[in-house]
Amino acid sequence: MKWLIGLIIAAVCVCMIDAEFEQGKSRRPRVNQQQFTSQIATGQWLSLYSVLIGTPGTLGKAKHIWRVSGNTVTRTTTFYETTCQETVISYTLGSDHSGAVLLREVSPGQRFEAFYSQDPSKYFWWLICLTPGPTSGSCTSGFFDLVIKDTRTNLTGDLNLVGLPWGRIAADLRAISGLTFDNPAVTYVWTGTECPNPEE
Repeated sequence: MKWLIGLIIAAVCVCMIDAEFEQGKSRRPRVNQQQFTSQIATGQWLSLYSVLIGTPGTLGKAKHIWRVSGNTVTRTTTFYETTCQETVISYTLGSDHSGAVLLREVSPGQRFEAFYSQDPSKYFWWLICLTPGPTSGSCTSGFFDLVIKDTRTNLTGDLNLVGLPWGRIAADLRAISGLTFDNPAVTYVWTGTECPNPEE
């Protein structure tokens, strides 16, 4: 029980890590297009932990929804950064050479998103790359977040983290990034003001 409490109450510090997340490594639990459209692009998701890549800035509590229409994915996020804000970004739905889902920003930037999970109906590790690196699949600025399904009845209030598959979540974190939850770079971010739910 002590390890679970220590996992949930992580130090809230602003830490940075420079990392490369290359696409398509077989040991990484990648999410495919079918899993993305049927399990992730439904419901609402919450960012629980975050690892900064480079210096992208920091965000407070963030809530996300993804919606698929043909080959286009729209992500709507509400987050707190001095005030509540909402962003809407359009992506092209695609796959990398291994068959894993890969979202690429339609316009104007070069950002891309990738998803990793052994159970994407409950959680996923989410790479949001704002500035791609010099080699394919690398990232010099962005976020690497643990995102969980929002199972709250009224989509507000306290989170129940007891039923999450923490063993798989921790194993995925280590396999993808080489980090563990006791590393100060892995920051608990579900703190502060909660903004209204994203509009669909």
